Amino acid sequence: MAGAAPESGTTHRLSWDGTVFPGRRRASVYLPRGVQPCASLPVFYVQDGVAFQRIGRLAEALERAVQSGLARPAALVFVEPADREAEYHLNGDYLTFLTDEVMPRVEGDLADWGTPLRATERGLWGPA
Repeated sequence: MAGAAPESGTTHRLSWDGTVFPGRRRASVYLPRGVQPCASLPVFYVQDGVAFQRIGRLAEALERAVQSGLARPAALVFVEPADREAEYHLNGDYLTFLTDEVMPRVEGDLADWGTPLRATERGLWGPA
């Protein structure tokens, strides 16, 4: 039986008007317990953000893995699609969306939620 849920970190919600994909765009940045916004750590960009954040409870799984010594702390950026089929399915613009819109809001000069993260590594998680 799984033990009690581990202490959780902090979540910062981002919202902006999209340019690559029009409309209101949203993402949530999860920082593990004890990690500050200006930290240097791995950053994973998670497609289908709501599904992995709320249903899959990925942040809780990460906290459990860190607590058990199976993983090291990392930031999770839960990117919400407006139209997942149009955005993910063989769409070459998705990388542009990540690099030009999402990453600057997390790691760069458009970060208005705190001091930008300094990514030591980056990963992409989710459906193709």
